[in-house]
Amino acid sequence: MTRPWTKEETLEFIKYAKETYTKEDRQNLEKKLRGSAEHGLVKESNIERRKHGFAKHDDDVIGECVEQLWYSDDKMATVVQDALEIASQSYENVKKKGFKDGLKLPEEVDTQLIATSWKQAFTKTIIKHTIPLIEQVCASRSKDGGLCAISEHNYNYFEPNVLHDIIYKGVGVVNKYVPVDIPAIMREMEMMQFNGVFTKNVEANNAYQNCSTVWLKSEHLMPQHQKV
Repeated sequence: MTRPWTKEETLEFIKYAKETYTKEDRQNLEKKLRGSAEHGLVKESNIERRKHGFAKHDDDVIGECVEQLWYSDDKMATVVQDALEIASQSYENVKKKGFKDGLKLPEEVDTQLIATSWKQAFTKTIIKHTIPLIEQVCASRSKDGGLCAISEHNYNYFEPNVLHDIIYKGVGVVNKYVPVDIPAIMREMEMMQFNGVFTKNVEANNAYQNCSTVWLKSEHLMPQHQKV
C-alpha cells in the first residue's frame, strides 16, 4: 500500500533531483531537446546567463521553457512523479531480464542501475513536459498567413518578399503590377465589382468571408473608367 507524499517530502526530493543533476546530465538534456535546431545560436550564447540557468541568451525559447519548468515547484512535482513511475518500471524490466538470463545483481550494480534508471527517466520526463511549453510559445509568436493559406494557385505567382510582407505586415506590394495612379485604379475596381468581376473567397476563414479576389494586369483595365 502506498501513500501520497507530503509537500515537504516532495520539495525535498525535488531539491535532491536538482542537486544530483550534473553538468553532463544537463548537456544530455540540451542535446536531446535542441538537436539540429541549435545551429546558429551557440555563437550568441551569454556566458553569464548560462551560469544561472538553461537559457543561452535573452530570446532562447528552448532554454526559457526548461527554466519555466525547472524553477516551478508545482511543475517539478509533476515531473518527479512521472519520472519516478518511469524509472521504477525501467528498473524492474531490466532486473527481470537479467534474472531471466541467469545474471546476478550485486549490490553495487543494483545501486548503479537505480541511479541510471532515474537519470534517464528524469531527463525523458523533463523533455516530455517542456515540449508543450515550447509549442505554446511558438504558436503565440506565429502569425496567420491569411489569404496565402487559401488553396488558390494564383498566390504562387507572388515573389517571396511579397508573401513575407503579406504575412508580417498585412499587405504586400507587387512592383510594376499596377500603375502608380491608385485613385484611378480604385475607381476601376469599383466598376469591376459592380460588374461582378471579382471572385468570392469561398475557402477563406471568418476574417476573409466578405473578401473577393481578381487577377488582372494594368493593361487589362479600361482607360475610359480611369478618367476624372
